[in-house]
Amino acid sequence: MKGHFVSPSLLYKSSSHLFIENDNNTTSLIISDNGSNLEDSLCLQRTVASVPSSDILWDDIKRDPPLIILGCLGFIKLVCYWYLIVITEVEVVGKLHEHVIYNISKTTLFSVPRACNVTEDEKKVEVYYLQSMIEYLESSGFYFCMDYDITHFMQAQLN
Repeated sequence: MKGHFVSPSLLYKSSSHLFIENDNNTTSLIISDNGSNLEDSLCLQRTVASVPSSDILWDDIKRDPPLIILGCLGFIKLVCYWYLIVITEVEVVGKLHEHVIYNISKTTLFSVPRACNVTEDEKKVEVYYLQSMIEYLESSGFYFCMDYDITHFMQAQLN
């Protein structure tokens, strides 16, 4: 990121949760397995304070240094695990009128902590899909603008 405003957040990882804290410590997002037998669900808890819920060990979360992230592309579930895809580097590629256009130059995937039994065959398939996802994210051009919709024709936005 060079000289333009993209608000960073901090991503902490514990043995049971991912925790995202915005840059002014007022809003956070706690991501975890929902603890049920539903393999296709996550628990997202939004708070308005930087101190997480009492059921999370704060020392465990802040034990390792956080990763500075610039955004979240979303979640994807592969064979066994959910992954959070975060943006870690962007570069300015130009302007459309007064709107700055960014290219996502680096992403990172974090598995959402979960206890589950995985066979060796499932692990192999998971690793294959994960590597394929990483290669796709590294080779694709993802562009965004913080204050302008670049997914529609300009004519449609002017009307």
